[in-house]
Amino acid sequence: MPKLEELNLRACDNISDIGMAGLAEEGGCSIRSLDVSFCEKIGDQALQHLSQGLFHLKSLSLSSCQISDEGLEKLGKMHELEVLNVGQCSKITDKGLETLANELANLQSIDLYGCTKITSKGIDIIMKLPKLKSVNLGLWLVR
Repeated sequence: MPKLEELNLRACDNISDIGMAGLAEEGGCSIRSLDVSFCEKIGDQALQHLSQGLFHLKSLSLSSCQISDEGLEKLGKMHELEVLNVGQCSKITDKGLETLANELANLQSIDLYGCTKITSKGIDIIMKLPKLKSVNLGLWLVR
C-alpha cells in the first residue's frame, strides 16, 4: 500500500518492535500518522526502526507504550513530527523532554498525561518549543 498515509494499530496486542521494523522497511515512508497506543510490546527499539523509515511522520501516538528517554532520543531524527502523544509512558523523564525540545522544532502538540517522572524543569524546557500550541499535563503531579 504505497499510498497509505494513516495507520491505526491502537491496542493491537501482538504489535511489537519487530512489527515496526517491518513497517519501516516495507516502504512505510508515505505514512504521515501512526497510532500504536496501548500496544504493550512497543518499546524503545520500535522508535529506532520508525526513525529509520518513516521520515515524513507528522503524528505519532505512543500512549501507554514501554518507551523511555532512550526511545525519545531516536525520535530526534523525525524533524517533521508535529504531534506526539506519550501519555502514560511512565519511564519518560526531563532528559527525554530535553531531547525533544532540542530536536523537534516543528512539534505543535504533546500529550504528557500521566508522565509522573517529569518535573517542572522538564515542562519549562518543552514549553520553549517555538511552534508548541498544546500540552496535556493531566495527572502530571500525581505521585
